[in-house]
Amino acid sequence: MVRKHFEEVTSDTTPETASDKMRAAVLKRKIRNPTARAMMVQAHYKFKMLLKYKMVCSGGGVIDCEEKYTSKICSRC
Repeated sequence: MVRKHFEEVTSDTTPETASDKMRAAVLKRKIRNPTARAMMVQAHYKFKMLLKYKMVCSGGGVIDCEEKYTSKICSRC
């Protein structure tokens, strides 16, 4: 539905701009689930490494914990 609307908008006689081309490229691009998951994990990993680095520089420490049981366990919470 969005793609059809976008094609209608770009099909009129107005000249194309760089932003129109970028929008078209974004509509064509599809990120699959494994790719999205990998990007999310990498962002957390980079944050974790930066946090460890900053704590070492300032003389502090970071305690790593398992991801298991870090979310809410109780169904009533």
